[in-house]
Amino acid sequence: MDELDRLLIDLAGKTDAEIEGIGWEAYRQICDESHKSRSVLTHDGRVVMFYEDRFEHAFFTSSNRARYPNGKDKLAADRIARIHWIREFIACRIAGVECWETDRLDGQLYPKMRIYLNWNPVHVVWLDELSDGFRFKFSSAYGPQTGDLRRYCKAGQKLWPIDAKGS
Repeated sequence: MDELDRLLIDLAGKTDAEIEGIGWEAYRQICDESHKSRSVLTHDGRVVMFYEDRFEHAFFTSSNRARYPNGKDKLAADRIARIHWIREFIACRIAGVECWETDRLDGQLYPKMRIYLNWNPVHVVWLDELSDGFRFKFSSAYGPQTGDLRRYCKAGQKLWPIDAKGS
């Protein structure tokens, strides 16, 4: 976990407005880099595009998850603190990170999604496959419950790491 701790942004004592500004600055840097030739890549060399319109989706959450599970009205400072984890996860440069291909959570069959995950600490990075079948679009990154991780992987196919049995 030391390698992940080094990547955390220290947000102690910051207001929500300051944290959001720090998050936007870090995210825009990734967005800019993703639009340069092959600068943000998955572990298997596929390009990942980052778009500014994903910031709210990825770094806000619901203030009342029980009633509005898909709401995006509250800044998620913990997600912003881990923003530098994203690139490391999708490149599989963190020990213990797995990559899975899975169906969409909304039940649609296409496009497929990719999930990069770690079981300890529990964290995920979601990518949406783009229509060209080669590139991905960053969707979100957060720390779900362990049961959610199991559900995400249940109908998926593990792509990385491949063990001796091929899964």
